[in-house]
Amino acid sequence: MSKQNSPRNPSFPDILTRPLTKSRFKTAHECPNKLYYEARKEEYGNDKNENPFLRNLARGGFQVGALAKLYFPGGVEIETLDYQEALRQTDELLKRDNVIIYEGAFRYQNLFVRADIVEKVDNRIHLYEVKSKAYHPEKTNFWQARKEDHLASAWAPYLYDVAFQHHVIQNSYSNLVVVPYLLLPNQEALTTVDGLNQRFKLVQRNGRDSVVYDKSLTQKELGEKILIAIQVEKEVFNIQAGTANGGDAPDWPKGYTFESWLNYLADQHLNQKKIDAPLSSTCKACQFRIEKDEHPGKKSGFEECWTKALALSQEELNRRIPLFEIWNLQSQDLIDAGIYFVDQITEDDLVSGADKKRKEKGEQGPGLSASDRRVLQWQKLVSSDKTAFFDKEGFQKELSTFTYPLHMIDFETSMVAIPFNKGRRAFEDVAFQFSHHVIHKDGKVVHQGQWICQERGKFPNFDFVRALKKELEKDSGTVFRYASHENTILCHIRKQLLEVTKSEVPDKDELIAWIQTIAKPTGGEKNPWKPNREMVDLLELVKSYFWHPRMRGSNSIKQVLPAILEASSFLAEKYGKPIYGSEAGIPSLNYKQKQWFELDENRKPKDPYQLLDKVFKDLDRNELDRLYGDEELADGGAAMMAYAKMQFSEMTEEEYQELTQCLLRYCELDTLAMVMLLEGWIHWKG
Repeated sequence: MSKQNSPRNPSFPDILTRPLTKSRFKTAHECPNKLYYEARKEEYGNDKNENPFLRNLARGGFQVGALAKLYFPGGVEIETLDYQEALRQTDELLKRDNVIIYEGAFRYQNLFVRADIVEKVDNRIHLYEVKSKAYHPEKTNFWQARKEDHLASAWAPYLYDVAFQHHVIQNSYSNLVVVPYLLLPNQEALTTVDGLNQRFKLVQRNGRDSVVYDKSLTQKELGEKILIAIQVEKEVFNIQAGTANGGDAPDWPKGYTFESWLNYLADQHLNQKKIDAPLSSTCKACQFRIEKDEHPGKKSGFEECWTKALALSQEELNRRIPLFEIWNLQSQDLIDAGIYFVDQITEDDLVSGADKKRKEKGEQGPGLSASDRRVLQWQKLVSSDKTAFFDKEGFQKELSTFTYPLHMIDFETSMVAIPFNKGRRAFEDVAFQFSHHVIHKDGKVVHQGQWICQERGKFPNFDFVRALKKELEKDSGTVFRYASHENTILCHIRKQLLEVTKSEVPDKDELIAWIQTIAKPTGGEKNPWKPNREMVDLLELVKSYFWHPRMRGSNSIKQVLPAILEASSFLAEKYGKPIYGSEAGIPSLNYKQKQWFELDENRKPKDPYQLLDKVFKDLDRNELDRLYGDEELADGGAAMMAYAKMQFSEMTEEEYQELTQCLLRYCELDTLAMVMLLEGWIHWKG
């Protein structure tokens, strides 16, 4: 039956050596060059810390995988890490007419996969790839709405993963029919039992990550299924046929089929050869685009790609600025046109048609438009102007509309794949923490309050809103957030409150009414409301009135904070002393006599976030946020993983309290950063 140990291609060794695995194929699909750089990790710096334990903490991948096995009881797990032994055990099990295998091993030529779950029924193999990505039966579509013959970009990586596995397994066992599925958390399904999440604990033992759970749990104890299996034959076959992008642009070079491209990748990986991939806008976020001082002695894969592709010396590349340093620039079209650097751009490349029309009609609002901001940044970069831009007059007009005291709030949230409680859905937002700073009219700053849910397994959202309401209802001062996250979370909790009864939450109407005073409706609300104390988004003020070279192409609060510290002499003087958390200085709930303004060896202000203790050993907040990998929520990635570890992993009470204090300090700095930003602007001396 099996052909697993008899590869057809004589260029590949009989004994499996350096195979192209699922994870390596995923890397190569992102960019083939990454396959080479990742394999030579001793030579090349990598900003993407591949820590599967922490990554799965935030995403819930381990728990979902364990739950999936319980939905397929009676299976046999292949536990050995040895390639050949895993292949032998899998082959032996597949001689049965009917069998379920967890982590089954399959080989075709020099391609190797371990499948999450395979179910053999007579002559069919049902391949289940388990992912902790939310699926809604009525709303999710694997294909683009406007281009129905193009895969949706959000789902393409998962579907390519399944297509790769299907290719390996089908060719390994050509006498069987392989039917591919994605097994996903169903956002429409309600959990029908309490404490389901707590049945799956993450542990690290003997260098391996695993989930501890009772394998004898019955379907009654698990409740109604919250995972859904979606057959993806159509998607897989289109990928393998090269028609998943409309048929005219497969995701591999011309002249290759899916199979020959995989074999080429496997051959290059086996022989440690680099594949020269074309430059693209994705180079901006490449993990091999490193800061050399953060990776001493390591090479930059990004530099190697760009110097070779553009025939530049290292010195020439260092003198020029890649075009994606410009904020919110649609850079792929320019790269396709042969434009790679800021000094090649013209002003017309930066101005959108919509902004041009608004300006012609006199409809542009206050401050910089998105196009204005790009032009401003471009002008400063090409002229080597290192000064900050601040529209003091425009900001002062905004400031005159604010009501003191000014309130800064920041939320930390999570999205849990397996819900805590009965009646909850997969990936509902869970708000577990907030911080609250106040600026009074006389300039006094106070860390006014904070809240964190410390009870494991509890759904915290309604207590969260009660605590926040108590903090903010004492006056009518303006409330500030940074970006849309806080508004989105409050609207989500409002929907959750609408779904519960008064017997469950007696004060639901009061909480809903209060949320509607500060949060504006998100898109699609059937019964929109108008808040009378709508939160002000500091991010929008940054976009309209402030830019500093240290921000580069980002408006993240983590980039803006060191930028405003560098630009403001007021902040340098005030926070250059250990006044934070002192009796005569600024009251703090978590710090004592902290000095936030410090200079590095280049006489530049240090990033305050780098002055904090690390959330996890050897990983600072920036590394954790990158590890989370979601651009929209990246600034909260570290907190999500810390909270997940507190909820789902084994730890002592001492470790639990230490991590709690770490979370409180980080969240406090988030709202203090907002304070510093406003203070810097209010006291701007130019």
